[in-house]
Amino acid sequence: MGPPDVSDRAISFQQVIDQKKAIQSLQKAFATNRWAHAYIFAGPVGVGRSTVASAWARLLLCNEPVLTKDELYDGCGRCGSCLAFTREAHPDLQLVSKELYQYTAARANSGPVELRIDVIREFLISKAFLRPSLSQRRVFIVFEADKLNTQAQNALLKVLEEPPGYCCIVLICSRPDRLLSTIRSRSVVLRFGPLDRQVLQAQLAQMQLEGPTARYLAFLSRGSLGTARLLGAIARSGLDLLESRNAILACLSARSVCQIMGLIDHVIGRCEALCKVLVQLLPETSPADLRRRSHGILLGMALLILEDLLKMGLVSDENLANLDRIDLLRALAVHMTKDHKIRAIEQAYAASAAFEAAANERLVWERFLLGTGL
Repeated sequence: MGPPDVSDRAISFQQVIDQKKAIQSLQKAFATNRWAHAYIFAGPVGVGRSTVASAWARLLLCNEPVLTKDELYDGCGRCGSCLAFTREAHPDLQLVSKELYQYTAARANSGPVELRIDVIREFLISKAFLRPSLSQRRVFIVFEADKLNTQAQNALLKVLEEPPGYCCIVLICSRPDRLLSTIRSRSVVLRFGPLDRQVLQAQLAQMQLEGPTARYLAFLSRGSLGTARLLGAIARSGLDLLESRNAILACLSARSVCQIMGLIDHVIGRCEALCKVLVQLLPETSPADLRRRSHGILLGMALLILEDLLKMGLVSDENLANLDRIDLLRALAVHMTKDHKIRAIEQAYAASAAFEAAANERLVWERFLLGTGL
């Protein structure tokens, strides 16, 4: 997935939902002028990491920062730096993503799966030691930093070892453990946690989504506001996500190979339909990432079903994501032991890793559903 469009996001700390601990840490660092030259914003996708990174960059680049009535330092929104930031034309701000690979000399035709050294050299290292031109600082925001390959990480490390005093690098990632320990030790790690399900349902209600659909999408979002908004937009496009969930549930309930193989075609068809909607909603995202995301959404539905099966009898029914299909869940639970459910969940995570590695999509679904549904 490419970098978020800064203009589409809140760029004021006052507009960030939750994440108070991370914001307080940044505010204290700015107030004492002891901000770090490298930060790792770690947490799930869509919980505010990019939004806070944008607000932090705007504040660092602002020539006349203000203290709001909520006692938060923020960009003034009026100086030349803030105006350039809003126009997405700030010379001292660089957004770095794996999609920039197509603009390097080593570009390839296929969409990149990893963040490569060519991107880091051309869009970060070559600019990090240039003096700021409009502000007093220079800021780099690296999206999906956990997809930096080993060469790219080693190149980045050379900058982090002796960073210019005016430079701040923000690494946004979901899996900080994939970064070199030497990068983590030279960075301040800020953790971003999932949002409450009630917050997500309130956001979905603002999109005129209520009832079973809103409840289910809040579960499927797993605490991610960005995911909830995307799923809400998909639902509003006319694609029935509950019907997609039902297709997955039918596969998991099937008891023969022939039946499962026939249903897999339906699941892949739902993925194709979902991908077509995502093309309209995320036009800047590469086709390969759109396909991975569409398969990831449906796989997330399967994982919710399996988790419900494991939780049944241990929690109240109100805590089950698929409460509206409780009868089918009970029927399916009869055929699965606890160990079977745990193995199925492990297979779901293995399938997720396979999709991320760009494995053959049909084979991934066949291996997962045949191994889980029998």
